[in-house]
Amino acid sequence: MAIIKCPECGNQVSSMAKACPQCGCPIDTNVYCPKCGSSDTSVISGVSKAASVAMWGVFAMNKVKSSYKCNSCGHKF
Repeated sequence: MAIIKCPECGNQVSSMAKACPQCGCPIDTNVYCPKCGSSDTSVISGVSKAASVAMWGVFAMNKVKSSYKCNSCGHKF
């Protein structure tokens, strides 16, 4: 959880909030791919990370360090 600024009034708002408590502006909580900008992302599970480490060892570090995967371009971030 992080504190972000409301795009409308500039008030400090929790990143988990659906709307700003001061002005009611909706807060966008979608995760976007930094490479292609798509919102079609999924969380990389801990089981998937463990299986990759067991199979590939240190070569799986990119997947282990990442939290999300873009379903459009395959980028892990």
